[in-house]
Amino acid sequence: MNRISNEPPSEIVPLAKIQYESPPKALRKNIDIAKAALKEHGQVKVILILSTSRPHIASRKRPKPLPPPDGKLGMFTVRSGSVQLEAARELKWKEIKAIVIPEECPTPSIIPEWVKLLEQHTTNPLSDYEIAQSAVDMETKFQVKGSLFATITGISKPYIYNLMRWYRHAPPQVREAWKEKHPLINQAELEFYSHMSSSEDALRAWKSRVMTKSSNAQPFKPGRNGYARKEDIEFRPRRASEKQITLLQESINQSNLSAPAKELCSHIIKFVLGARKDVPGVTRKAKLHPSITTEDSPSA
Repeated sequence: MNRISNEPPSEIVPLAKIQYESPPKALRKNIDIAKAALKEHGQVKVILILSTSRPHIASRKRPKPLPPPDGKLGMFTVRSGSVQLEAARELKWKEIKAIVIPEECPTPSIIPEWVKLLEQHTTNPLSDYEIAQSAVDMETKFQVKGSLFATITGISKPYIYNLMRWYRHAPPQVREAWKEKHPLINQAELEFYSHMSSSEDALRAWKSRVMTKSSNAQPFKPGRNGYARKEDIEFRPRRASEKQITLLQESINQSNLSAPAKELCSHIIKFVLGARKDVPGVTRKAKLHPSITTEDSPSA
């Protein structure tokens, strides 16, 4: 069973109902950049808000929020995306797209964990291993059931249940191989190990599989007694993993690059991943911010 890559469920929320956890401290230029991006591209990335008066979960089909008994829509607190929210306010937007984190899910102490998880997942989707580990950790630390985890992240419940079961039954060595994307680890293997009577049996089966598939023989290469020397073997570069790409994005966000440069880097990463059709100012004519262009750059 392959997972369909879905974004976490979101809904359209009136800006008048969103308040700040604390006064925004964004630099003026960051808000101006966000305003320019909203004008040109619309809202690409959703913001994260916390429901402060209702427990329901947002639907994937963007239904209208359920009003409380008094007939008035509940209030929300922005937890991620305050710069984008402020830019939308200055543009006189009436609504904005947001992922709503329920206030009761099930304790307030879990809110920062949800924010961190959803921020990462919406920037660069988590791998199956990372999803499994997060779901199990949420259940262990905060009693969050797999069904609630699936609803908030937008992943099907059966898939979450399988990932959690595979994670729990896998020996530490198999988990590590899964984490590192070992070529012998796949869903069929994880399912096979999950039905074994003990972790020790699963570990023995894994070691046996590795030994069976591994070979210490030297590669054949004519002209050198039939075999190639180790230094003559060509190693092909591998495509960066999702985790490596996520770390790259985090490094860019934490770097000393200017905000326009960071935005350009993010556009390039999304273009390479297939999440964008173009790179504004590079593959498509658009004005780049003056701080990252030279005087002799061709005009857009």
